[in-house]
Amino acid sequence: SFDAESYVASVVKSTPLPELHARCASMASEIASLDGDMQMLVYENYSKFITATDTIRRMRGNVDGMDEKMEELRATVSATAAASDAVNLKLGAHREQIENLNGVRSLIKKLQAAFDLPGRLRACVETNALASGVEYYVAARPLLVKYGDEGAFVGIKRESDAVAAVVKEKLKRGMATAAERAKKRAERKRLLAAKAIAEEDGGDEGAEEEKTTPAAGGGGADADADADVSLP
Repeated sequence: SFDAESYVASVVKSTPLPELHARCASMASEIASLDGDMQMLVYENYSKFITATDTIRRMRGNVDGMDEKMEELRATVSATAAASDAVNLKLGAHREQIENLNGVRSLIKKLQAAFDLPGRLRACVETNALASGVEYYVAARPLLVKYGDEGAFVGIKRESDAVAAVVKEKLKRGMATAAERAKKRAERKRLLAAKAIAEEDGGDEGAEEEKTTPAAGGGGADADADADVSLP
């Protein structure tokens, strides 16, 4: 290790006095220069030190507030989970009852649709909305087949089947009428095509006759001219 006292004693013994004065002055100058550099560094970075200190203080405050908010959030999540578990427990006891009620509600809707079916079918027949009538009847048919022989469903099924038969008959007539119209349209198109072909053939024959008639007249004129030339 460096021994400062031994070094100073050695330098004092081996160095002349003028050189010692010069070395002391040089060391004093170096010390002053180093002090100035240190002060300059402190002055230049003072604002940075202050900013860093403020930033650290704000970060510490934010972290402290974040910890509190995290604790509040954790408590809220725990309370929500507890409430959800309580709701699940309460609903679990009545889940089967709720499912049964939903089934009854669905059955009531189907029954209501079955009771309204005859009126809907008659309205479809009156307004000629036969496609809608078919949809109504097809949707209610399983229920009519299952309960059609019980209680009030007997009359509903009988009336619905009667109106459905009317719908079926009207559909058949409509299909037959549409087929007849299609047949007539096809026949009309065939006749128009035949007429167009006949007119085209007749026009070609007339043009041929017009071409042959002037040719015959021209031959007679040439014969007369030849006769005139042969006379003395």
